This record gives sequence, C-alpha cells and structure tokens, in this order.
Amino acid sequence: MRYDDSDIFSINISMTSNYERIAIWQDTYRHFQDTKPMTRKTNKYIDVSPNFLKPTYQQTLVRLINTNAIETALEFKNGGYKVALIHAADPIKMGGQIDRGIDGEEEAIYRRSNYFQHQKKQFYPLKDKMIIYSREVSFIKGVEREEGAQYLSQPVNIDVIACPIIKMPRISYDRSHYLREEDRKLMESRVRLVFETANLNKVNICIVTDLGQPAKDLGLICKKMVREFDGFFKAIIFTVHDNNFQNFSTAF
Repeated sequence: MRYDDSDIFSINISMTSNYERIAIWQDTYRHFQDTKPMTRKTNKYIDVSPNFLKPTYQQTLVRLINTNAIETALEFKNGGYKVALIHAADPIKMGGQIDRGIDGEEEAIYRRSNYFQHQKKQFYPLKDKMIIYSREVSFIKGVEREEGAQYLSQPVNIDVIACPIIKMPRISYDRSHYLREEDRKLMESRVRLVFETANLNKVNICIVTDLGQPAKDLGLICKKMVREFDGFFKAIIFTVHDNNFQNFSTAF
C-alpha cells in the first residue's frame, strides 16, 4: 500500500438547491423512460470465495481527497481504467431520498445516470452482509449547477457498487465511533465484501464515496481494508466531505 497525501485537496462543486436537483432528476428520468431496464446487469452479493480473488499489482496507491466522487470516477474511466464507483446506499429505499432532491451521493448517481434502471426492488431491504453490483451504468450528465446538469458529449459507462449503511446507528457524541460493536463489525464485513466483489469483477480503480458517520471508525475500517487488499487494485480513492474529512483522515 502506498499512501499519497499530495492529493488531499478540497473542491466543492455542488451549487444546487433541492428544487433544482429534483428538476435534474426528472429530466434524467424522462431521458431514459423509453429505454429497456438494465436489471440483467445487476447482481446481489452476500459472499465471495477467496479462491476467486487475485492480486495483480505490486502495491495499491491510496488517495484521500475532498472532492466529487462521480467526477473522479469519470476522469479515471476516460483514462482507460476499469472503474468501480462505490457509494453508501440507503438499505431500505432504492435511490434514498431522490424524490426530495437530497444532495447525497446515491441520489447524485441517480440524477446523472440510468442507475435507477439497474435496480431490482426484490433486493430491498438490504440486510446483513449484502451489497449490489451494477455493471455499465450509463452516466450522461456532468456537474450539477444552478442552471442544471449539462449532458456529457457522450455517455460514460461505469460499474457501481451499493454498500448499504447502517440506519440510525448509535454513535459517540463527537460522531467518530460506533457505540455498538456489532454495528462496527457489520459495516466492516460490508466494506470487505465491496472490495472482494470489485476484484472479482476485475476492477482497476475503486472510487469510494463518503460513507457517512461515524467517520473515524469508518476510516479505520477502510484503512484495514486497503491493507488487506494491497496489490488487488491499481488505486483506491476515498472521496470524503468537509464535515467528515477530519475524523476520517485521522485514521490514515
């Protein structure tokens, strides 16, 4: 594992209101409403045999950045890499609060791609150790701004992995630690399964969105995983928001 702290920087490119984000989502939905569902490209994973996991690199580059995960994924995909965009997912409802215009990572993926066409209602709720892998999600829109989200010159296909969060976990007052060990262990098992599944699907670059709170414990979990999977990927990049950046980064 090689940790590159030269890439820690901050870019805030979200400039939209809830109303504007709802309008972006409605436009995306209309764009794809006459196309076929892509559910055949989506699978649920609850386990991956270690026999199928193979390291292919001498070491894995690890970066921690404070910027937009989708933009980072698009940049690497356009560079010719097999990319997996890993996001914190609502375990109960597909798309989280997409209809309310919430500025979340899962919701942003829905607004900028045909991710909603990949989802299967029968997978929900996401329980215990379970993640969802969607192949070739078609991203059609760029950065969300006040005037909307402009269409990309051409669609970019990226694999997306849904890692369910723990709904309303009991956490410490400073929002850094789980208060229940079983919650921490469950989240660790989910993050491990995410990387196992990415390797199984021959991913080169993992882009991990902000996983929420408690940020320090989640940072420690991710640090443990990058050590376990050193050499399995060319790079693992964590994109963390301002309010979680300090707690998450202390783990590294």
